[in-house]
Amino acid sequence: MVTTLLMLRFESYAFGQDADPSVNSTDESPAEIEFNSAFLARTASGKPIDVSQFARGNPVYPGKYTVRLSVNDNPVGKVEVGFTATKDPLHAKPCFDRALLQQMGVDFSKLTVNQIADIDSPNTCKWLTELIPEASVDFDSSDQQMSVTIPQVFMRRTARGYVDPSLWDQGVTAGLLNYNANAYHSSYSGDGSTDLYLGLNAGVNIGRWRFRHNGSFSSGVGEQTHYQSSATYAEYAIVPWKSEIKLGDGYSDGTVFDSFGFRGVSLASDDRMLPDAQRGFAPVVRGIALSNAKVTVNQNGNLLYETTVPPGPFEINDLYATGYGGDLDVVVTESDGTKRSFAVPYSSVPQALRPGIYRYSVTAGQYRDQSLQFKSNVLAATYQRGLTNIVTLYGGVQFADRYGSVALGTALNTQFGALSGDVTVASTGLPGQSRQTGQSYQIRFAKLIPATDTNLTVAAYRYSTSGYLSLADAMMTRDYLENGRPDWSIDREKGRLQLSVSQDMGPKWGSLYLTGQSQNYWNNGDTDASFQFGYTNYIGRVSYNASISRTRVVSTGEWDNRVFVSFTVPLGSASSTASLTTNVSHSDTDHASQVQTTLSGTAGAHNDFSYSVSGSYDHSDSDSGAGGSASGSYASSVGTFGASVGAATHTQQYSLSASGGVILHGDGLTFGPPLGDTNALVEAKGAKGAYINGVSSNRINGFGYGIVASLSPYMLNRIEIDPKGLPLDVELKTTGQDIAPLAGAVVKTRFETDTRRTVVLTVTHPDGTPLAFGSEVTNREGISVGQVSQGGRMLARGVEETDELLVKWGSGAGESCTIAVRPERQGTGVCN
Repeated sequence: MVTTLLMLRFESYAFGQDADPSVNSTDESPAEIEFNSAFLARTASGKPIDVSQFARGNPVYPGKYTVRLSVNDNPVGKVEVGFTATKDPLHAKPCFDRALLQQMGVDFSKLTVNQIADIDSPNTCKWLTELIPEASVDFDSSDQQMSVTIPQVFMRRTARGYVDPSLWDQGVTAGLLNYNANAYHSSYSGDGSTDLYLGLNAGVNIGRWRFRHNGSFSSGVGEQTHYQSSATYAEYAIVPWKSEIKLGDGYSDGTVFDSFGFRGVSLASDDRMLPDAQRGFAPVVRGIALSNAKVTVNQNGNLLYETTVPPGPFEINDLYATGYGGDLDVVVTESDGTKRSFAVPYSSVPQALRPGIYRYSVTAGQYRDQSLQFKSNVLAATYQRGLTNIVTLYGGVQFADRYGSVALGTALNTQFGALSGDVTVASTGLPGQSRQTGQSYQIRFAKLIPATDTNLTVAAYRYSTSGYLSLADAMMTRDYLENGRPDWSIDREKGRLQLSVSQDMGPKWGSLYLTGQSQNYWNNGDTDASFQFGYTNYIGRVSYNASISRTRVVSTGEWDNRVFVSFTVPLGSASSTASLTTNVSHSDTDHASQVQTTLSGTAGAHNDFSYSVSGSYDHSDSDSGAGGSASGSYASSVGTFGASVGAATHTQQYSLSASGGVILHGDGLTFGPPLGDTNALVEAKGAKGAYINGVSSNRINGFGYGIVASLSPYMLNRIEIDPKGLPLDVELKTTGQDIAPLAGAVVKTRFETDTRRTVVLTVTHPDGTPLAFGSEVTNREGISVGQVSQGGRMLARGVEETDELLVKWGSGAGESCTIAVRPERQGTGVCN
């Protein structure tokens, strides 16, 4: 009962519709609640405790409040609501004007002329229940949360995930820097090499403008340190058009044609501005490392990513988006110098759109490929539109120096699956040759077959005639011919088949998957074929995976057929993060086999530390031997730092890595985890060390700032601070906020804190009996600074070291006492 009584003091105040129309809802006050004080301990004099202060609910005073608003259980975001006084001085009422009702999604066409006139009348505060029948408002002032219920008939129909554009936050003026440093040293039979890499992504935000530059420093044995600029550009969000304009270096939209690099200007629709339910991609790179290996990812000659991975399967899922097309070239460099490469397809999937939804893009500038000397201006435009639930039409044009192509296609959403097909006609003029004209036909298919639980993710086939050249092929051929190189060495694709299938076998039998692609060419008889077939399942908590793969080895140009089997055993309890993984692989190259066991996991209250220790044995026709490696990383509030070391027969390897982000803002520099495209700068003065969103690298620093990276643009993002472990003198006024940033924004989110001196005392009467529960504590000026809880426990905030506090548990004589505050913040005291 005592706990319930204390909680009721902070209960919300509901502004509801009056049952009796004769009652003026404007002056409605909450009914008084009666408590039976017999259930509570009596005062020292034997009198019952005065609980009248709990009888009127939660006071709400006139003024403006910034609240977290939800309508029909759907979050709207932070809005400012004005409260005006009523006849009850403790319970002001919220006012609803046209702007607020629009943000809430009210359909004005469903309101009467008189209702709209009331809404638009100046200097008039209208209660929601006076405007909309059966509506209700519930305001919790302790959490600044306002929950509104409105009959659906009065609401606009909006897609799930809709956030009113007026709530989108463009962020503050700020500078950004993202860094990813890696030093990798390896030696083989006494010959060593060291590679250094520093990737930098810098930017400046001014209003809606985003200025960005991406580049990297790299050096190796026998090489001078050089800097490669991969992109420099500016972006601006055009909200009314749900589009974005980009100036500088970029990649074209790849939904109709393959994406290409350009330097110029592009204007394109931005699906991220659409609600979740109306949104129609960098791929995940997966592979297997045999040692502590260096993995690099390139696209069109540009270095996109470099990292060090421990032995075993790896996954790279944090590539920056560079467009919808253009295969990724992945190179895995083992500690002994062996290199393996493979391509990850990066192309579009069936492009069905909802009825009325459209996408467009217009790109003009210079074709950009750093591997080519030939330069050409280029103009491209694409358009897609959903006509019905079944049909989507799309098409586009591309023009460059002596080159032109036109594409037209349709996507069908049928009961047999999603199907798209298109044809592209291209004409190319080449130096010293007659103009070539050809066609390329493409069909894509995706289908989930519920009866068998077979997921055909994408099946795509493209056939091109001998005279067809894509824009990329045409630019490369022109470059070769103009520089005296024969063009017969350029592979002209004839046919390409891509397939990705997964089959769920049921809860006991696991799942099968198959991925692969095959390509053949007009100018040679070779056929490239790569595939991976695998099976995954569980035995209790033990997971296992078996696969067969075919991969091209860069150093030999031969195909490597590999069999791989893996077992992972979780260690400890079900919530433990440690696991033991054993991998067995065999390759037909030198009949090489490897057995490898790895212990990995995380440690720390918030998984700040991660570690991996492994041992392996390798056998081949030419050599055999054992090896081992270890790696670890620490995710701090100023960045992530890691190291690795490994050794095997004739080889040694070690590396150091660091990654993080820096934001320059009006109050200084704030260091944090690696930044994403869209970020939040969290201010909470005095809350040093507090965790944000429960993530180890998201912490408030000594200056009162922290960074939350990789927010979802144009959507509501929840930012929460965990008050656990904060000093006694620090109180958060609120622990959570919702923000909806524009893409690329740095949104400054301020959490108010109360850092006044706080004391916690166990207070008794002179006879040793505890003070009455619920007694109010005031300072010399009569300002309330705290209350007495169970067992005479008193918490008072905002008191001086020599302050004298008045404790009052009733209004009569002898129902109060005073206590002198000691310099100590905690202890016991006697109230006289």
